[in-house]
Amino acid sequence: MLSANGDGKYYGLFIAIDQYESDSWDPLYKATEDADAIKAVLEQQYKFETSVSLYNQTATREQILKTIDLVGKQISKDDYLVIFYSGHSQVIEEEGYWIPYDAGALDQSSLISNSSIRATVEKETAGHILVFSDAFFKGDFMKVSN
Repeated sequence: MLSANGDGKYYGLFIAIDQYESDSWDPLYKATEDADAIKAVLEQQYKFETSVSLYNQTATREQILKTIDLVGKQISKDDYLVIFYSGHSQVIEEEGYWIPYDAGALDQSSLISNSSIRATVEKETAGHILVFSDAFFKGDFMKVSN
């Protein structure tokens, strides 16, 4: 559990998408509300000093990746970083993807793969990084095929 008594600083990046640019993705109704609730808890109870929110039209593929990189350049080995994503996701050929605001219908070049998120986060110098996702999988993600 995080402790607000550590020497490091606390950073949060909150990405949430309720409405997508493309009609290929159904609207979600609580993504930004959930992100705000988690952000409030972290800021009030854990003294997060710096929080960045990318909601709806600001949560483009380019902006998400750029912001993860920029936040990563501000942190040190003693710091804590929490990245929260709430929106659509998809699994394609066993790889999970976040669906940014500006994504087309399963155009892989417009999605953000879990492996690219992992690679970006691994470059960061924070001593403690938590990435968690509240993702809605369009279709039958849990369906077992015979």
